[in-house]
Amino acid sequence: MSDITLGILFALLAAISFGTSPVLARIGLRYINAPTGLLVSMLSSLAIIAAIAIPLHGRDMLELPLHVFPWFVLLGILNYVLGRYLNYVGVHLAGVAKATPLISTSPLFAMILAFIFIQEVPPPIVFVGALSIVGGVALIVSERPS
Repeated sequence: MSDITLGILFALLAAISFGTSPVLARIGLRYINAPTGLLVSMLSSLAIIAAIAIPLHGRDMLELPLHVFPWFVLLGILNYVLGRYLNYVGVHLAGVAKATPLISTSPLFAMILAFIFIQEVPPPIVFVGALSIVGGVALIVSERPS
């Protein structure tokens, strides 16, 4: 299997995982609040990734330069703690069908922040995709409750 085929397969599996998780969160949030759900989710994630990463890459982790740790700490706070918490609250309050597409606008924000902080200029086709995201968000938030 080629690297491209394997990459596409992994991307599709990631999409299935990301698509399944808000549904599971919505089911779980019927019985517990968002902070408790976040704790259970974070602890289970930590256990699984530690079981994989430490045996395979433990030595590599010890060789990381110290200046990279603050960036990963910030990443962990923004993505895995704050992002997941707000994801759970959004899914709980607005439902999977509305919250998930809005949460999926993250590439738009990544593109804007990459331009601001690291001067990464995306190709023109990416701007077409960004406009599509904005249009989709406009459609979602303009829907009137029935």
